[in-house]
Amino acid sequence: MDEPPDDDTVSSAPPGAAALKSTVSKDLRWSPGQLQATDPDCRTNLPPTLRHRYVAERNLVSGDGADLLLVRDRETGEPAVVRLFHRDVLPVDESMLESLSRADRHHLLGLLEWGSDDGSTWEVLEYAPGGSLKELLRARPGPWPPQTVQEVLNQLLPTLEYLHSLRIVHCDIEPASILVRSTEPLDLVLAGIGLTTFFAGAQVRQTTSHASAYAAPEAATGNMSTGLDWWSVGIVLVELLTGRHPFQRPDGSWMDDMLIARKLIFNDVDLSMIADERWRLLCRGLLCRAPEGRWGAAEIRQWCAGGAPALAEPQGPAFTFAGAVYTTPQALADAFRQRWSDGRRLLAGQRLDATQLLALQEWTGECGLTAFQRPLDQPFRPDRAVAQVVRALDPTGPAVVQGRRVDQEHLLQLANEAMGEAGPARALLDVLYQDGILAVLDDLPGCSGYALLDSQWRRLVDDFVARANALSLPLSAESRSLYRAMLLLAAVPGEEEALAPQAAEAAADPDAQAQPWFAHLARENLSEESRPAHHAILLHAAPLAAGLTTRQRPGHELQVAETENSRVRSTRLGSPLAAARQRTGRTQREVAERMGLSQARVSAIESGNIETTEIATLINYAQAIDASLRISFAIGNVEQPILDTASRLTTDRGGNRNSDEEASKPFLTSREHEILLLWAEGATPETMTKRLQISARTIAKHKERISRKLGAPDQIDTILRARQLGLLSTQAYGSEG
Repeated sequence: MDEPPDDDTVSSAPPGAAALKSTVSKDLRWSPGQLQATDPDCRTNLPPTLRHRYVAERNLVSGDGADLLLVRDRETGEPAVVRLFHRDVLPVDESMLESLSRADRHHLLGLLEWGSDDGSTWEVLEYAPGGSLKELLRARPGPWPPQTVQEVLNQLLPTLEYLHSLRIVHCDIEPASILVRSTEPLDLVLAGIGLTTFFAGAQVRQTTSHASAYAAPEAATGNMSTGLDWWSVGIVLVELLTGRHPFQRPDGSWMDDMLIARKLIFNDVDLSMIADERWRLLCRGLLCRAPEGRWGAAEIRQWCAGGAPALAEPQGPAFTFAGAVYTTPQALADAFRQRWSDGRRLLAGQRLDATQLLALQEWTGECGLTAFQRPLDQPFRPDRAVAQVVRALDPTGPAVVQGRRVDQEHLLQLANEAMGEAGPARALLDVLYQDGILAVLDDLPGCSGYALLDSQWRRLVDDFVARANALSLPLSAESRSLYRAMLLLAAVPGEEEALAPQAAEAAADPDAQAQPWFAHLARENLSEESRPAHHAILLHAAPLAAGLTTRQRPGHELQVAETENSRVRSTRLGSPLAAARQRTGRTQREVAERMGLSQARVSAIESGNIETTEIATLINYAQAIDASLRISFAIGNVEQPILDTASRLTTDRGGNRNSDEEASKPFLTSREHEILLLWAEGATPETMTKRLQISARTIAKHKERISRKLGAPDQIDTILRARQLGLLSTQAYGSEG
């Protein structure tokens, strides 16, 4: 067996080739008798599907969410590698894996098969007996002769060209992922492409290499371009040519990810240890910090042919954001304005001391931006944080939030747009209000006096909400958002009376005026500073007051019922509930009285979809027509009853209640009675929320109190008990409580 060459001997084979021959031959020794059981050194079991075809010899490595096992085919003895993922099931793209399994194995490690079995996802890969480039470097440390490094480059170049032609970015190229099929002649193959996903609408390699010392500066931003791989190749070449990784200290220790990120902000990779000028040129082209200036396959081929492709201009301090490199604060501010969501994600790292955020602070300090060095005052409000950063980077630039101009001219347009219908404009105004962003933008071009405007806006909104609460007017989240937009318009100097015309029209509505409380509200004469909020209250209260007047008019329910009956008759569809009622001889009006509901509501119940009707409503209806309700499950030929109201009915068939029950009738507030009536009608919590303008949580609390007062354990018993006590009548109101 050949001995490794001396340190100062140049071999035509890669250094360390002979040193690996003993390892290769050891791995390849086998006999059929040795393949009957798993090697005791192997700590990981194969999935059942693979167990009958392969025998596991030993664990190769564990980490990165998977175990690698060296296995042998039980029939042929051929070695292979099984990657067994730790996650139970991984989603895979079968068509993509089929494509990779047919890929040219001259360039890529062969993907033999894959699958999921026994709760595990696995793939079977070609075995490269020569180990990896990392092991070659360990066996024979660099610097390696230029002609040997050229041989490595000659194999990596077509491999990456082929990989990129498949629209795959590897993202994790390092000596450990470059495997050695043989050392004489040198035959390298790229590993790490298997269960993966595609990039840019095609295929993307998911990786954790962002913290790797071989990763390009833009890798931390999620950029997925082929330039990531060429940067990694440049780092590998520097390591081979100098004998040391550029981010490795002389004592062999490594810089941490944060220090590497900081160094790459201000400085290019140090290439002074590369003696050959031509190789220095190549590495400088591959390790350009700006992705758009970095060399790719075309420039490398030109260099290999003896050419000297142009290099990008040297950079000063640079910061990488959203896949691009920025060297001036103004350019970075523009990028934040255009990529607002990316900025939000970056600044969320301030609570975690994220590497990229710390790098941004370092870069702004180098650029002399002392304003940015002050802590961001509200780390849990990311939109405000982005606005603060943009202002610090470019204090004379345009006022933009979430991609929209918000100087005074555009802010008025935004407010008018938000007053139309719920949508992006109203959502943006909510962000401006909740995060106090107008104050951050104060004195930017077109934003003079924004701090005062923000204060006035908040005062008007607070006044409006306080008055709505004092009048017990329902105020949904959507209503709050709408009136914030209105009050922003009224808060602008000179626009104080913007809502006055609409408010005057609302105040004159005769139906609204019929309510004494609204008439009193409309007559109020408030101070000038309170008038905008008063106008908003009139606009909000008028339709509520008018609706109350309409509902109180005699004959309103009868008209609604007749309209509903006409609609039902026009459909010419029968109703099983109506048919049952008719068999009992009850009229719809009688059933309505016995249920404590309006005739319109009974008509709606009968004409509705019985499959979606609440069970409590059906029980109430059954009792009103002197019937009981039975529900059961049909399980094969067996019927399993689950509900029979015949045993729960305690009132007499005439619906009379005894005097003891009448005397013990619990007191319900008017609000509780409203909810009880809707509950008995089968209204959903969403319907109650919309009709009563209170939150679902408040409705749930009222329901709990009603059931407790009635001594009922559940909804059905609550409705039955309420009916027994005559509480399902529209006249059974308590006082407000």
